[in-house]
Amino acid sequence: MSDRPGVVVATLAAHTAPLEFLSSWGDMLQHDAVSAGHMLPPGGTMKMTSGPRIAEARSQLVDMFFAEEQINKAEWLLMIDSDMVFKADLVDQLLSVADPVKVPILGGLCFAGGRDHDPYPTIYREVQAYGEDGKPFIAIEPYRDYPRNSLVKVGATGAACLLVHRQVFVALSKPHPQGFGTFADGRKNQYPWFAEGTVAPNGEPIGEDIAFCRRATGLGIPIHVHTGIKLGHIKHYVLDEAWFDASRGAAEAAQEQFHVEQPLPEAKPNRAARREAARSKLKQEVPA
Repeated sequence: MSDRPGVVVATLAAHTAPLEFLSSWGDMLQHDAVSAGHMLPPGGTMKMTSGPRIAEARSQLVDMFFAEEQINKAEWLLMIDSDMVFKADLVDQLLSVADPVKVPILGGLCFAGGRDHDPYPTIYREVQAYGEDGKPFIAIEPYRDYPRNSLVKVGATGAACLLVHRQVFVALSKPHPQGFGTFADGRKNQYPWFAEGTVAPNGEPIGEDIAFCRRATGLGIPIHVHTGIKLGHIKHYVLDEAWFDASRGAAEAAQEQFHVEQPLPEAKPNRAARREAARSKLKQEVPA
C-alpha cells in the first residue's frame, strides 16, 4: 500500500436511492469516521445524478476527482452504484487488497441478471472469439466458476463497485496511441475513460464499464476482483452470491432430473389382448 491511501467514494444515482443503499452508505461513512479515516476529505464523497448517458456521468465523476482541490489529494476513486448493498467496512476491505502498481483496478463481487435472466457474477474472463469478418479477437464471458474468497485477475468487471487508482485515469487520458485522450486524427476524445456505443468485432455492444476495462487491459493495466468482498444488487430482492448459488443449484438439479432416463411403465393389455391371451392359454391346456 502507498503512504497516502486516501479515497473518494462516488455514487451514481437516479433521482432517488433505495433505503437499503442509503443504510449501507450511512454505515460506511460512520465506520470510516471512527476507524481508519481513509476518505479524503473526512467523509469525502461525490454524488452524481445519472440519466441514460451513464458514461457521461461516470466521466464527470472522474473530472471532479481531478478538479476539486480537497479531493485531488486522494489516490483512489471508489465508484458504487446506488442499487447496491455492502458492509460498513467496504473501503477498508478494498484498500487492504489494492496496490497502485499490482492491483490498480479492483472490483468487489457483484451480480447481474435475476428473475428474467439467470444470475451471473460481473466477473469476465478473456476467451477467443471471431469477429464478423471471421478474424479471431479476444472477447470476454462471465466467469461463473470463479474461485471463492480469492483475488482473481480478470479480463473485465462491472463498475457497480470499482476502486481505481488515480494513475489509471492519467494513463488512459494520454494522447493516441499511448492512451485514449485523443483520436488517431488528433481530435480530443471527450470520453477517454468510460464510453458508450462501443461495439465488439463480433457486433455485440459493450457497456461503458466493460469499455473502460478493455481500454485498461489494452494498455497492460491489470484488473482484479476479490470474490471475498461481497455486495448485493438491489432488485425486488437482493441479488447476491447466495441467490446466485441457489439459482445455479436449482438449474443443475433440473438438468440432472431431465437427463435421467426413467423406465417406461408397462402398458396394460386392452380387452382384445386379454381375450387372445386367454384363448392361447386354453389351447395349451386342452390335450390334442
